[in-house]
Amino acid sequence: EVLMKFRITGTQTTMRMCKSLWGEDHPTIEYGLTCTSGPLGGDAQIAALMCMEDLGALIFFVDPLSAHPHQADIDSLIRLSNCGNVIVCCNPTSAMSMMHTFKCALEKGNRGMIPSFFETLESPAVAEYKRQQELALAAAVQSKPSYCSRLESNVHDEDELDDLIEKSEESPTEVKVGRRLERSRSSLALAGINPDPEKKESGLKKIMRTIKRLPDNI
Repeated sequence: EVLMKFRITGTQTTMRMCKSLWGEDHPTIEYGLTCTSGPLGGDAQIAALMCMEDLGALIFFVDPLSAHPHQADIDSLIRLSNCGNVIVCCNPTSAMSMMHTFKCALEKGNRGMIPSFFETLESPAVAEYKRQQELALAAAVQSKPSYCSRLESNVHDEDELDDLIEKSEESPTEVKVGRRLERSRSSLALAGINPDPEKKESGLKKIMRTIKRLPDNI
């Protein structure tokens, strides 16, 4: 009788059970979304409703003695309910106790007894997480400039910058590839393979010509 005062949302099997118990066309019951079965993504759908602040409480009985193919979805649902500080009942005893709280809140009109139905709440850990994210973003923005930015900061004239680029024999990318080629040559020598020097030089020139056409910030 208490649950009939609230909008009912659930996975497919749960909603079928509720409708068979109360009647699908009951005039005083509001049925919400009927999600797919839990192992097929229903728990994830309910978690999404919670993230969109469209769920006030969660009654979710989990069999503690059976393995579940969608255990990741179950863990996600419980974790997000904790993040959103939503009322959660994970066993029959907690659900029965919460029914008395619901009934008392409805009779007294006391929204403070069931705040997650009327307010957007969050775990105290969420505020700290957001603060850490802001610090990480600020640190990323203030990180060291790129190679080109450092090069531009050391010259004060556009012509000087052009001359410096033209005189530069190797870009950072060329240096990295050159080192990799040297390591490859050493590995081939250890294996007793001696590639043709002319072909090796020709291949190296082709690679360098390709690299020079690439932007420095790749």
